[in-house]
Amino acid sequence: RSKENAKGKLMLALESPMGRMADLGQSLISGMPILSPDEVVKQIDAVSVEDLRELAGELYRPASLSVSGIGPDAQAFMAALEPLGPTSVPTAMGSAHDKHSVDEEVTR
Repeated sequence: RSKENAKGKLMLALESPMGRMADLGQSLISGMPILSPDEVVKQIDAVSVEDLRELAGELYRPASLSVSGIGPDAQAFMAALEPLGPTSVPTAMGSAHDKHSVDEEVTR
């Protein structure tokens, strides 16, 4: 279903000459090969569930994620991070109204 959605959006975007020129320009600027719409569709179709799992594993490792939170309840923020497992979270405690903001390293 996601593949069909991606292919449909691609085809709609490339229907206009302006869309096709934008695609060509983006390929040239980024140093990517210029592919025909049919070639892009073939590449989309070639993506497997395992390819997506592998990519997600690379991109969403807890050690490489960054988070930030604003609010008065630091404990609620730390509790929300629990599913990520043990991690070291640098935090700035305090508010804009405090004269003394405390920077500390919180380790769970």
